Amino acid sequence: MRNLTLFLLITFNSSFAQNQNNNWYFGEYTGVDFNSGAPVTINNSVMLQNEGCASISDTSGNLLFYTDGITVWNSINSQMQQGFGLLGHNSSTQSALIVPKPLNCDRYYIFTVFAEDTITPLCYSTVDMTYNGGLGRVVSKNNLLYSPIAERLNATLKSNGRDYWVVAQDADSGSFLVYSVSPTGINPTPQIFSTSSPVSPGPSYVNLRGELKFSSNGSKIAYANYGQSHCVLCDFDNSNGNISNCFTINQSAAPYGIEFSSDNSKLYVSFVNVPFTLIQYDLLAGSPTAIQNSAQVIYLANTSPPYQYGGALQLGPDNKIYVNRIAKHSLGVINQPNLSGNLCNYVDSAIFLSNRCQLGLPNCIKQYSPCSGLISSLDESIQSSRFKIYPNPFSYFTNITFPNKQSELFSLIVYDVNGQVILKKDEIHSNEVQINKEFLYQGIFFFQLISENEIYCGKLIVE
Repeated sequence: MRNLTLFLLITFNSSFAQNQNNNWYFGEYTGVDFNSGAPVTINNSVMLQNEGCASISDTSGNLLFYTDGITVWNSINSQMQQGFGLLGHNSSTQSALIVPKPLNCDRYYIFTVFAEDTITPLCYSTVDMTYNGGLGRVVSKNNLLYSPIAERLNATLKSNGRDYWVVAQDADSGSFLVYSVSPTGINPTPQIFSTSSPVSPGPSYVNLRGELKFSSNGSKIAYANYGQSHCVLCDFDNSNGNISNCFTINQSAAPYGIEFSSDNSKLYVSFVNVPFTLIQYDLLAGSPTAIQNSAQVIYLANTSPPYQYGGALQLGPDNKIYVNRIAKHSLGVINQPNLSGNLCNYVDSAIFLSNRCQLGLPNCIKQYSPCSGLISSLDESIQSSRFKIYPNPFSYFTNITFPNKQSELFSLIVYDVNGQVILKKDEIHSNEVQINKEFLYQGIFFFQLISENEIYCGKLIVE
């Protein structure tokens, strides 16, 4: 039994490895590899893309495929079988987004949005990695979900730790479209949440440009409106997909890139037009007015030639935020984005590339669910037959009652969604253990109760 327990522990930890964003392909035949912990330049890309793109790796950090929303390239940089003619665009802010099918290690959805026009569609295509010796194949292409659509597209993990919410934006009204992705597939009927004027994009196509991002904990959503020179920040409920309490952050330039710090306390905005400017907002400042007034300029480029133009922002696997600029051979980096003002330590031209970047960086989901294994064992009916957790979700504490007829010694290990150990208790003699919220934070956690002869796995939800 000892060997089985060790095997289950290894399986548990490997299933939570969050390495899916370790390979970035973007711009003019360039990219970066994060598998060593620090970004290393990629020089084998065959993609030439001006703006939106996406790439995905497996849980070990091995590249699976990448796309500009039009063509899909596999791990050996060849066009994937049937990987052509997708309805993204070279000049769409977030042309593509890759979303794994929950509880399936081999299926992926590629959501695409076209560039600004009156009939821009939101579509999805399906990739099956079991084809061609693991190089994959596009098995379904350009399934229409909605039209017309803005150039904004992103996703976050649901509170159940398994499924995803995909959010796009209606091009005419500016309403958010919230789609559910579960093991049964994509629900084609979105929840729709209106955003009253002046939040909506309006009739000008230029208002459809600018990134949309989620905070890491899924509690906030924000987007940049290039045409109306403002950003919009809203609350997001990742348990039911509701979007509420939206307000506008006014700017004096054309915002394009937007990103949250890893601890969800800061919002960063970059501007496309001259002079390139990078601004930080403190989301803990309080009221919308206080957040607006918390703006600090982190970087201001020269106002004389040679000019610098801004681009996308993207949180990396190392929790640093990477900053793109049009036609440069390097990326800027915000080294400590959780810190206020200049303490965030922005370095311009920090990561040198094999070729030029352009406006876009890969469109990434910040948290991924395990594609199989542990989650499938957490079916509620299976849990309730072997042990009880009450209350769950909980706000202060919860009790886990489990079979322990022989009064064995159990150990409790609690993990976050990244597989990091948050809490450990040894020498549990009884058949009940209490977990206090003081050791945890709001979100999803997983636990193991382990003895010499038994192991129990379960899920905790902290409100």
